[in-house]
Amino acid sequence: MFKVNALNSFYHSTQVLWDISFKINQGQIVGLFGANGAGKTTTLNSVMELVKHTGQIEFLGKEIERMRTDEIVKLGISIVPEGRHIFPKMTARENLLLGAYSKKLNNTKNKLNEIYALFPDLKEKEQTLAGLLSGGQQQMLAIARALMAEPKLLMLDEPLQGLSPLYQQKVLDTLKQLKGLGISILLVEQSLEKVLKFVDYIYVIRRGRNILEGSPKALTIEEIKLAYFGK
Repeated sequence: MFKVNALNSFYHSTQVLWDISFKINQGQIVGLFGANGAGKTTTLNSVMELVKHTGQIEFLGKEIERMRTDEIVKLGISIVPEGRHIFPKMTARENLLLGAYSKKLNNTKNKLNEIYALFPDLKEKEQTLAGLLSGGQQQMLAIARALMAEPKLLMLDEPLQGLSPLYQQKVLDTLKQLKGLGISILLVEQSLEKVLKFVDYIYVIRRGRNILEGSPKALTIEEIKLAYFGK
């Protein structure tokens, strides 16, 4: 359903990605791994047309590399950015409603109820200012806000960062639920061992280049760590 081919990305005149390629099939959770500075966030931002790039990006059979960011969201791709980027002085409910700005929902209340069924903590905190939520609740809010746009592909950038073990597990359990609902997921993470058992396929990038790919069952943790850290 989603394919990136020979992606080269640039910040001004500096190239940071070289021929990155990967694909995601319908209903898969795909992990994109790499150390800090490997190019993971740049890859996501390139998909969303936030970074200058060349190469082919195809979603549901349509080339999207020349589309505007809002058009990409309407087509069915949502991103949960690193650092969450919620609006702290707005309530949890107001943050969720902003997530639906690109969609003309027939019944916003029904959509909110669907989200609250997935995230019961947010139902209890819907009138609380987002800035007063715990870190784990803020991460759940960021994911829920992205889901308000009814994506077919959800991309998450370091969703476990800074969370307690309890909320890390909650995030991973939520991703399994979303997969069960037919949503495909691109999971960008540094925490290898915590997420390996949750993903169907992995790609490891280092210094802006593809290094390794395969099923977690077909690769040893030693192979993955060698690709991740290098010699």
